[in-house]
Amino acid sequence: MTRLETIGIIELIRRAYPRFIEPSAWEPDVEKAVSNVVDLWTEMFATDHANTVVGAVKQYIRVGKFPPTVADIQAIITDATTPKVMPGDIWQECHRLLNWTISPEDEERAYANMSDICREAVLAVGGWYALSMSPENDPYIRRTFMQAAQSRIQRDREYGIPFDWSKVNRLVPMDEVPRLGDGTDG
Repeated sequence: MTRLETIGIIELIRRAYPRFIEPSAWEPDVEKAVSNVVDLWTEMFATDHANTVVGAVKQYIRVGKFPPTVADIQAIITDATTPKVMPGDIWQECHRLLNWTISPEDEERAYANMSDICREAVLAVGGWYALSMSPENDPYIRRTFMQAAQSRIQRDREYGIPFDWSKVNRLVPMDEVPRLGDGTDG
């Protein structure tokens, strides 16, 4: 986003929130204060398209009682541009790894093929060994796993951390995975 585009966005915010930028003890000159805010917003949204930022600002203005911060707008942009991940997606990722028949003792291999959220949820249920040895569809294991996944997803969203689909997307189709004991699993 350019400085000129940022000026337009700051003016939009000032129309909605007339007291958005006011003289203060640390910056009594309004023009200098505006210039500082424009510089900051230009830097913070340098890689974002102006239309994306304008859309986020308008969305914020519809519900925000107070002028937005950079973090408020960035959170809206992140929420709008990040693919949504649900605990069920993480459970499916884990279930697929269980079907790979990675041995219960081979935690390192299992963890290497998981997203961070899946790994945290597996650890919440006692680790790969405990999960692998539990009865299929154990309600306690599933509930604990889903709660841990939901907690991590919520925490990541609050901090604006997008979900890394790379580990999920690189999973090998089941018909290409060597089975234990067939001589190809090392």
